[in-house]
Amino acid sequence: MTNYIINLNKINNSRHSFNFNVNDAFFKEFVNSEITSGEILINLDIKKKNENFHFLFKLKGVITNIKCDICAEYISLPVQFSTNIIVQRTDKELEDTDEIIYISKTKNEISIKHLLFELITLSMPSRRRHEEKDKNGCNKEMITLIKKYANQKSYLDDSRWETLKKLKLK
Repeated sequence: MTNYIINLNKINNSRHSFNFNVNDAFFKEFVNSEITSGEILINLDIKKKNENFHFLFKLKGVITNIKCDICAEYISLPVQFSTNIIVQRTDKELEDTDEIIYISKTKNEISIKHLLFELITLSMPSRRRHEEKDKNGCNKEMITLIKKYANQKSYLDDSRWETLKKLKLK
């Protein structure tokens, strides 16, 4: 199996398991991505039922060189994620959903490279910051600057806005 391609014709009604090691070379293929490096192990279990393939993805690893939301320094994020996706063969042209990927009955292979990238992206936490137990934590100089500028008056307190506020009230 090269380039993350699954040959569906080789999948019979028993369970099949595949393992992938995603690393920096994988992420470099996705230009303009926020994720540029990491080491993630992916286990894919496939079960075939009639014309449907049930894919169970399990991801575990670390994404490196992601900026902290608070201080903008690079950090490493542990990721762990699992999801089920159904690959369904059909004669109709249907649009994929979050849970189902439709493919033509004549198609024998499916590339999961972009799917893996999407799953890795989804596995990232919404808040990316230094761990609270991290002794070094956020960059102290940056935190000082943030506090300094956060305490400044907002532009809404600018007297030039008073005329606009009066117009709004009428």
